[in-house]
Amino acid sequence: MPLEDDAYLPLFLTDTLYAAPNRATNVPKPEVKKEEPAPYPSPSEDSPAMVAEETPAATVEPLEYLGQNQKKVTILVQYPDQTFLPEEHKDFLGKILAAVKLDWADVALLNVQHCPTDHPDWATLHPQQVVSFGVDHEWVANCPLYQNTALSNHVALRAEGLAEIAADRNRKGQLWNALKALFPA
Repeated sequence: MPLEDDAYLPLFLTDTLYAAPNRATNVPKPEVKKEEPAPYPSPSEDSPAMVAEETPAATVEPLEYLGQNQKKVTILVQYPDQTFLPEEHKDFLGKILAAVKLDWADVALLNVQHCPTDHPDWATLHPQQVVSFGVDHEWVANCPLYQNTALSNHVALRAEGLAEIAADRNRKGQLWNALKALFPA
């Protein structure tokens, strides 16, 4: 069917169309007024300034911890002058970890002195066990010393600081008994 044939038009156009006579008109275009926007009122001494200042988004540093957290064991320490802990305490803690068949890849050691407790990455650790050395953190709150305490999301063990444990044979024994129960072979 050729396009010049108008026979198909009634199939598509169901409304009545009216044709206007073809007349040339000299109607002037309407004049469009451009109005300048009203200037913002300047703040006076009596009225407060209504200026919204953009504040840069707060950049949160990632949570720093020692280890790779492969077995979801979180160790909490507190050393104000260290990134993590002094070398002699790191060696002592390494021996403790080896005694319960763990190593640095299995744990996440956090120095709470440099990790605010409201940091958003705390939740990403998903600890199954938390061992606190001389730290009263909310994850071990109200836990008695050297006793494994089952909490809602993890088992917590609160101990004294590594320096106190290293210097006292009785504390070492208490820690060892609690760790054997926390990490059975």
